[in-house]
This record gives sequence, C-alpha cells and structure tokens, in this order.
Amino acid sequence: MFKLFNYKLPRDAYQQAKEGQTIHFLMEAEMGDLAFFDNANGHINHVGILLNHDTILHATDTAGKVVIDKIDNGGIISTKLKQRTHNLRLIKRYFN
Repeated sequence: MFKLFNYKLPRDAYQQAKEGQTIHFLMEAEMGDLAFFDNANGHINHVGILLNHDTILHATDTAGKVVIDKIDNGGIISTKLKQRTHNLRLIKRYFN
C-alpha cells in the first residue's frame, strides 16, 4: 500500500518503527497508521495497518494469511482464536 503512494518503507517491522510520527493514543489513530507489536523481550516483531482505532489488517504468524482483527490498547485480539495474540508497542503515522 505504501508503495502505491511512493513511500518506501524498510523491509522489517523493527526498522519501519524507527520512521514516521508517533501517535500516542490508539483513539487518535487513523486509517493507514501502522501499529507495531513486540515480543516478551521487547523486540518489535510484527506490524499491521490500522483500518480505524479498533480494527487492524495484518498477516497471521502461523497461517500466513492476511486477516482483519480487533485491536485495543493491549494489542490484537484474534477474531478466530478469541484471544490476544500480539502486544501493542507503538503506533506510527507516515502520511498527514
């Protein structure tokens, strides 16, 4: 999606998280903002595109499919698994 707008992002999520404008509250997120998630060691290892402040488009870790799930201040809540699968670390905006 970002390539369509001539915006080049680095390949990996932890690299992408170093760019853009930080959004401090999920309620302030807009469509197209990226949400980043970390593992137990604090390493950013997952990213998704926010559709609004409570819905996210992201690739699943195990099935390799792109899904739409719910998100809250704690992270992603899998619609299929009915449980939290990723811990929210930060939100970034790349377009104004």
